[in-house]
Amino acid sequence: MPGDRSLSGLGVSPGIAFGPLVPVILASSSIPPLDDPAQAVRDALTTAEQELNDLVASLREQGRDEGAEVLAAQSLMAADPMLLDGILEQLGAGAELDDAITATLRTLQAMLEGLGDPYKKTIRYAE
Repeated sequence: MPGDRSLSGLGVSPGIAFGPLVPVILASSSIPPLDDPAQAVRDALTTAEQELNDLVASLREQGRDEGAEVLAAQSLMAADPMLLDGILEQLGAGAELDDAITATLRTLQAMLEGLGDPYKKTIRYAE
């Protein structure tokens, strides 16, 4: 479309943005077979948390505290024991890793949506 622009960077600023709705169609994906999916999940979440914390520290050093707070919240999600425990429980019940992740994320999302706090209802682990 004419006039379309691509924006990059952290989505952290006061204000409201308006624009056309752009539907996103996600390609299906699957996780390749792993020798130890439970350990792979533990490693991935630990790595994600550490990398996010490193980014938080870097942003704070640059005086970009608002962006740091966004990533700090994401780091907390990666460290959430309910996320890891839910995935491990699903794996223990025989689910494939991608299905275990999806089921756990849906469970956590439903839990957040069930809270009375309108802000917490907007938190998304993943889709």
